[in-house]
Amino acid sequence: MLGRLLSFIFYIILAYFVWSIIKLIFNMGRTTAEFSRRVDEAKKKSSQSKKQPADNVIELDRDQYKVK
Repeated sequence: MLGRLLSFIFYIILAYFVWSIIKLIFNMGRTTAEFSRRVDEAKKKSSQSKKQPADNVIELDRDQYKVK
């Protein structure tokens, strides 16, 4: 009877351990997906800021200016 009780407790501990590992794996996947989404958004923002300026805007370097 004591052996059955110990085996039952062992199986409960084993099930809890397996459940914790499964939860950890899914949480890691969710975290990785969120990180990838943030990296993609950052790349998209940086590519949008590097687009050509509007036609009426002239960009000059610090030493390239002319006063009329």
